[in-house]
Amino acid sequence: MEIDDFEFLDTPEIKLQTDFFEMEMLTQELDRAYSRHDEISDPNLFYKSIEHFQEAITLKNVVDSKVKELNILYEQFLKTAEENNLFWNYCSERIYTLNFKNFEKSFFTTIPNAKRIEFLFYEISALSREENIKIFTHSEFELDFTVGFNIDKHLSEEHLVRIQFENKRKIEFVEEEIKNEGYHVVYHENGIELKKITKEDLSDEEFLEEPLKIKDLPLFDTLDRFTLIKELKIDDIIHNLETSQKSKYKVLALIMGIHPDNARKLLTNKYPKLKTKEEYSVLRKAANSNVQAFLNNPNNDIKIP
Repeated sequence: MEIDDFEFLDTPEIKLQTDFFEMEMLTQELDRAYSRHDEISDPNLFYKSIEHFQEAITLKNVVDSKVKELNILYEQFLKTAEENNLFWNYCSERIYTLNFKNFEKSFFTTIPNAKRIEFLFYEISALSREENIKIFTHSEFELDFTVGFNIDKHLSEEHLVRIQFENKRKIEFVEEEIKNEGYHVVYHENGIELKKITKEDLSDEEFLEEPLKIKDLPLFDTLDRFTLIKELKIDDIIHNLETSQKSKYKVLALIMGIHPDNARKLLTNKYPKLKTKEEYSVLRKAANSNVQAFLNNPNNDIKIP
C-alpha cells in the first residue's frame, strides 16, 4: 500500500475529530480533578491533615496546566474550522449564514408542506436553547462528533464571550429574516412567540433614531456584568431577599443568564475558580474599568442615583 493511500487521514475533518477527542478527554480529567478538589477543600480537613492541603495544591497545578492545554487545543480547533468553512455548534455567524440556505432546504425536505416562517421559528428556537443539542436542519452539514458533548465548561472567559457573541449574531440574523416575513420575535420566560408586525409596530420603529443591535453593546464577560450589577446595587436587593441562599443564587443566575453555581461563586466572592488574591485583584480592577467606561461613555451617560 502506497503512502498516498493514507492521504485521507490528513483532512481537516480528521484533524478536528482528533483535536475534539483530546478536548473530551481533558474535560473528563478536569471534571474529576475539580470534584476531588472540592471534596478535600473543606477547611476542617486542612486542619486535620497536611496531606489534604498538599494534595489540593498539586491538584490546582494539574488543573491550571490542563485548562491551559484545553484552551490551546480549542483555539487550534476553531482556527482550522474557520479556515475550512466547517460548520459546528460554536462556529462563527459567518459560517452559519453560509450554510443557512442548506438548513432551509433540509427543513423543507423533511417537512415539504411547511411555511418558511415555520422553518424560521424552528431555527430561532433551536439557537435560543443553552444546551448543545442535535438540530435536525444542521445535522447533514455539521461536524457530527461535536454534538452533545459540552467542552465549554472549562473554556476561558475570552472563548465563552466569543461563543455568546457569535450566537447572538446568529439570532439577530434569523430575527431579521423573520422580520422580512412580516413577523417579530417575542421572548417569554418559557419560550418564544412570533407575532405579526402591525402598523403600530412599524410606526413605533419610525420614532427610533437608529435601531439598536447587539454589536452596540460592549463584550462584557461574566465578571464585568456582575460588576455592573453591583454598581446598580442589584446585588444588595438579591442579598436582602427573604429566602434561602440557594434561591438567591437562582435569582442572580436568571438575571445574568449563567449557571446557578457560577452565581453562587459570584455572590460569595469565589469567581473565577482557583484564582489567587493577586489574580482576583487584577480581574476586578479590569472589570471595574470596563464598567466605568460603559457608564461614562458620552453615548450612554448613565447616572446612578
